[in-house]
Order: sequence, then C-alpha cells, then structure tokens
Amino acid sequence: MTQLLKSPLSGPPPTEIPLNRPPLESVLGQIRFSTVLRLTSQAELIPFQEAIRGRYPLFSPEQGANVHIDIGPSGPVARQEQSTVWRFLSSERDWRVSLGSDWVALETKRYTSRDDFLARLTEIVQHIETIYRPNLVTRIGLRYIDRLTGPELDRANDLIAAPFFGVSGTELSLGLKHSITETSLETEEGGMVLRWGRLPPNGTVDPALLASINEPSWVLDIDAFREAQDEFRCDPLAKSFRLLAERAYSVFRFVVTPDFLKTFGAQG
Repeated sequence: MTQLLKSPLSGPPPTEIPLNRPPLESVLGQIRFSTVLRLTSQAELIPFQEAIRGRYPLFSPEQGANVHIDIGPSGPVARQEQSTVWRFLSSERDWRVSLGSDWVALETKRYTSRDDFLARLTEIVQHIETIYRPNLVTRIGLRYIDRLTGPELDRANDLIAAPFFGVSGTELSLGLKHSITETSLETEEGGMVLRWGRLPPNGTVDPALLASINEPSWVLDIDAFREAQDEFRCDPLAKSFRLLAERAYSVFRFVVTPDFLKTFGAQG
C-alpha cells in the first residue's frame, strides 16, 4: 500500500528518502518574467555566459517560432514570429540552461538531489536578477518525469498505487497499447498538472523532455507551478521553488509504494 497522507496537495511533505537509482528521466525548472528586450541580442549575453561558463561551457543558439492569434474584423488571424532561444550546456550535455527574452529554464537528465538542483536553479536566477533585472515574475514551475521499463514495468502493479495503475491491472492490459491520464489540480502553492500511464514503444508525453525508446513504458509526469505577478527577487523565488519541489515530492510519494522505494535503492 502507498504511504497514507492526509492530503498530498497541502500540508508538510513526507521526509525525503533519497534513491540510489531514481527512475527520473528529466527534471525542469522554469521562470517566466516580463520581457527584457536586451535578451534578443547575442551581444547582451556576454556577462551571463561569463557568470555560468564554468558549469555550462557549451553555447548553442536555436531558432524557433511563436504563433500569435490576432483578432481582426474578419476573425482570428495566426501570426508567426521568429525567436531565438539561447542554450548553455554542461560539457557532458546532461545539464542545460535555456534563456529567452521572457523566460529562463534549467533542465537535467542527471538529477542527483533536490538540494543540488535547487542550488543550481537559484544560481541561475541570481545571475538573471543581477545582470538583467526583470521587473516581474509571471509564472514559476518545476517538472519531474519518471519512467518504468523492463522488469520494473512488469512489476508496476507492485510499485504503483492501484488508482494510478489504471487499466493495466485489468483484462484490458492484454491489448493495451497507450493509456495516459491527465489531471489538473489545485495545491497549497498554486497548481499541478499530473500525467501518468502506459506508453507504447516510441511513445512520449513530451518529445522535448522525454526521449522515445523502442520498448513500452509507464510514466509519471508531475508539473507543479505557481502563476502570479510578483516582483523578480531571487530569495523569495528560491523559497517558492523549494515549496513546489516539496509539493511534487508529496504527490510522488502518494503515487508510489514502499516496494517502489526499495526497488530503486531507498537510502536509510
């Protein structure tokens, strides 16, 4: 049985139990802020790159497109704008900082601990505040994606609480190819989108964060966020990110069983 909590959506989180080999595929932290037009110029990136180059020495700009809908006398009209996302990667390419004119994100596929990730994210936020001084924050979010494959997938009914195992625990599993549930939730800190379920070979819930693999899998995608217009200040943002991380962990522990923790090397 999963650990009983009064509510995973409010109140204090359970004590964190580190795992020796967590099945985390990707972790992402992101801040959206009021537009800083300086960030559309590559020349304006020099002080930011110098501040983070020790950890993230590789630089790779990417061109993208944003679609805007304008309402005119003849109805909605789609308008496409080109934009550049500035990417800064670790030498092993397993950590990536992404920067746009109104957002910054940190993502990794080599997550080691909550404290390490939040310290790295806070460092990025501090540099953005010091160098570019955005006025307002509009949204912050943390996203964690876990994936079970192989022997762990075969034992998923022991590792995942029954409500989240879904039709995989019924006779329908004999013909099951794809089954993803998405739920939007209110939390003490803001909101959460929770996705879980079975994916077929080469399936994914988000190509940008979860690479497709040539075998079936079960995924848990936790997206905890806070949407509010606040002053851009590093210390309050760091505290908010920690609260979101703890809320995501509360929900994670609600979904998984003690056997899950043992299987993936619970410490202590």
